[in-house]
Amino acid sequence: MPFSQTVYVALCFNSEAEALALSEGLKDLAPKIEFITASSFDGFLKAIAAVEKIDCFIIEEDYKECSSYDLIEKLKKSTRYKKSVRALLTPNLNKIHSKFLELNNHYYFDQKTALLEVRTTLKKCITKKLTPIIPKDYNVLVLDNSHDVLEIISMHLNDLGHTKFDLCHSVSESKNNLLEKDYDLLLLDWNLDDGTCIDLIDFIKKESLSERTKSALTMVITGRDDVDDIMTLLRYGVKNHIIKPFGFNEFEDKVSYAIEKHLKRPI
Repeated sequence: MPFSQTVYVALCFNSEAEALALSEGLKDLAPKIEFITASSFDGFLKAIAAVEKIDCFIIEEDYKECSSYDLIEKLKKSTRYKKSVRALLTPNLNKIHSKFLELNNHYYFDQKTALLEVRTTLKKCITKKLTPIIPKDYNVLVLDNSHDVLEIISMHLNDLGHTKFDLCHSVSESKNNLLEKDYDLLLLDWNLDDGTCIDLIDFIKKESLSERTKSALTMVITGRDDVDDIMTLLRYGVKNHIIKPFGFNEFEDKVSYAIEKHLKRPI
């Protein structure tokens, strides 16, 4: 369990007493855990604002002081809270309004749900959220001849909490890095001023590089998306690509999915 730090769970309930009762049943979610409750919505907002991060929100569907739907939408769009686990306590699991299902919350439960199931599911959800998408020991090589794209990818990697990456502007620069250092993830542009990503993939296959580098996960980040290009990548063993332009959410989803497959972790 990656719970080396305190886990913070915020409960937005009509009754603070009910929130405290549920938190008592969930106190073994993590070795170190803090629950945030309040007797009013203003108090709830002030309480969560006073904490650096919230790992999990548990929100009552029929909350009276504000729209639960609007609150969850704002959490999803918030830079601060968009990565938090969202759980919805609904009056009836069989009658959840479709608009709540469209929000893709991480977990739904009602008062009839066994507490053991709630604890188990929330623990799994929080564990997944707290586990870095890119393993901390991964060395990442990023290749693109555009300074703007390199800056965007650098920003996205930092947003994922990963700082072990090298930025390269050319195939030759990348080759030099590969000769000097082992890598686990390669994010490669297709067309460079001095060649293509295929040249670099060939180089890795033919040179006497470490097994770690030869088995690195390769992802191509490109504006090329026709069938012939995809088939070319597949012939070279590249099964993952990201089409430009892309935003952070797409980058996060694609990298997460590719790494989970590469490590054969369950998705």
